[in-house]
Amino acid sequence: MTKSYFAFGTQDDGWYVFSAKPIEGAVAGAVTMNQIEFAMEGQRHFLLAGMPITFGSINIWVKRYAAIKDADPFSSWPNNSRNTGSAELAFGELKNLTNYK
Repeated sequence: MTKSYFAFGTQDDGWYVFSAKPIEGAVAGAVTMNQIEFAMEGQRHFLLAGMPITFGSINIWVKRYAAIKDADPFSSWPNNSRNTGSAELAFGELKNLTNYK
C-alpha cells in the first residue's frame, strides 16, 4: 500500500482518498484492525471493514475531494456514473494524485 491509495465515496457526497504516505492538505488518521478513524471539518469519521485491514495500528492520511477525477485524473472509476446513494471504492497509484509530491 506504500505506492497506492484507495478511495471511498459517492459522486453526490464526495470521495475520501486514503494513503499510507502523507498527501498535501490531508488529515492524519489511524487504522486499527478493521477500523479507520479520522477527524475532518469538525466531525469524527469511522469506517469499518468486514475483515482486518492490518494487525495493530498504523497511521493513514485522508483527503476529501468532490469527485474521484479531482483526486486522480487517471482514475478508471467512471465519472459519468450517477449511481446516487451507493458508495463505491476506487484504487490507484499515489503518483497520479493531484496533491501528491
